[in-house]
Amino acid sequence: MSVKQIKIDKDTKGLSESSIETLSATFDIVTGTPIPSFTIGLLKSFKNFRDYLFAKRLVIFLQTVEALKGSERIELTHALEKRDGSKAGEILLELINSMDDDEKVKLLTVLAKAVAYKKLEIEEFYRFGHIIKSVYYSNLLRLSEFGYENYIPSVSESLFTHGLIVQATINESKLGKEGGFKYTISKSGRHLNKFIQQARKQNSH
Repeated sequence: MSVKQIKIDKDTKGLSESSIETLSATFDIVTGTPIPSFTIGLLKSFKNFRDYLFAKRLVIFLQTVEALKGSERIELTHALEKRDGSKAGEILLELINSMDDDEKVKLLTVLAKAVAYKKLEIEEFYRFGHIIKSVYYSNLLRLSEFGYENYIPSVSESLFTHGLIVQATINESKLGKEGGFKYTISKSGRHLNKFIQQARKQNSH
């Protein structure tokens, strides 16, 4: 069985033994450790809607990883192990579990592929992962609107707090229509936005 063949229905009570074995094997290949026993227990029995969502998002992530070439999987595994050693699996599971939107998990998979392709450092992967889990996905999609000086109520403050945009020179001419200071995208924001656009393009197919 392939991870791609695993379908999760919210009306089911849990995953089959074969599905769990497939997920665990793929997860082991990527992180160097099998899925922890407490997670397997969760996958066997969905006790609440949150458990179901976690299982679904874990499958989304591993489906992408499974599609990587062998050498790319190895590169991702080495990057995870180099940074976190035996804890890599737990940290990755925690990150996936913290996502509150399927689209955020899909964006995380784009970042994981970038690590595998040596286009993103593992530290950036985790830093962007933390930002993604903390910011509304709709706000992340508006990051491209800060290619020039702009101000969007509430969105600007959120993106600024996470270092994705920077404040323009402070003077009256830089004030937005709502009275807030104008902002422009930061270097870090441009980098993340590149992956956001890749994810949007990928999801539109």
